[in-house]
Amino acid sequence: MSREEFLKNEFIGLRNATLKKMLEVYAEEQDSFLAAVSYKLSRILEMVRKVQEMEDIPIKCIHLSLMRYSVLKGTPVIRIDVYGERGVLSEAIITEEMPVRWAIVGLEELREKLLLKVEEYDTLLLGDVDICMSKTVDWIIHIFKENLRYQWKMAEKLKELKDIKKEKDFYISVGEYMDKQEYIYVERAPLDIFFNVDGETLIYRKYIKSIYTKKEFRRLELEGARFIDCAFRDSVFQNSSLVDCTFENCDFKKTVFDNCDIRGCEFINCTFQKVEYVKVDGNAYSGYKGFACRHLKYDNCDMKQVSYIECDISNANIYETRIRQVRVDNKSIVQNSDFAEYITNEEEENASV
Repeated sequence: MSREEFLKNEFIGLRNATLKKMLEVYAEEQDSFLAAVSYKLSRILEMVRKVQEMEDIPIKCIHLSLMRYSVLKGTPVIRIDVYGERGVLSEAIITEEMPVRWAIVGLEELREKLLLKVEEYDTLLLGDVDICMSKTVDWIIHIFKENLRYQWKMAEKLKELKDIKKEKDFYISVGEYMDKQEYIYVERAPLDIFFNVDGETLIYRKYIKSIYTKKEFRRLELEGARFIDCAFRDSVFQNSSLVDCTFENCDFKKTVFDNCDIRGCEFINCTFQKVEYVKVDGNAYSGYKGFACRHLKYDNCDMKQVSYIECDISNANIYETRIRQVRVDNKSIVQNSDFAEYITNEEEENASV
């Protein structure tokens, strides 16, 4: 077997078996792990408050990083860094670490199997073992990042977070140290989407009690945004990213979502009338069992005359929602979706034309 064939085939099987074991342990320890993260952050924020009593240093961000070298050494830790206004990585105000046991489950066994493969195949070198281990750690960091991103919901409940001084744009992120960080909590100043003269980012902002009439949301990056008590009339979302957006207590009338990415969108207590979704992607499934993700969700909504045309709304969830005249055309993908029962066949579609 060539080196390339091993890396593309046999190694993938060995890696996936290792990750499966790891995810099983993570599932058992998830609650205690997330509670430990909350406890550690509470302690760190209390330390920040005491520092701020002596010196006026608003904080800009908090990074939670799974340290690559620690996983490879067999002693995995999460490093938590608190930064001030400039956010310079070498100038953290406070740095703490916390152990995380599940991140090494099966790794030593994987290394031993890889060493045996080096003996079995003369095309492999000892250095390939390190390459394979590093590739596996990439996936472990991804698991850590995505699961914490979607499962840890305690930021807004942390009393200590309200008691400290923060910059107007503040965030908590998670990922790898000095690389590949993603937001898990953001506080940003209000901003008018259609009067953004400085071109500031629109992602992870709150938009409250706005009325959008005959507006065109075209080619906008709105990832993680929250629309609360907003109204959309005769408006169009087109070629825009609405990944992980939340619409709460919003009213949609004669609104079109055209060729948008709505993976992870949550519609809570919203009303829809004469709304069309055309060629949207709403399937957030990661393709790997055990990875956390946020599915497209309608919770306690009222939907009337809503159409889905050539959409992928697989794995979408509907809870406590009143549905009238909802149509899903037969070109849409509805695998494991609560919308599957609303799909129309060709005869029904032709009859409605």
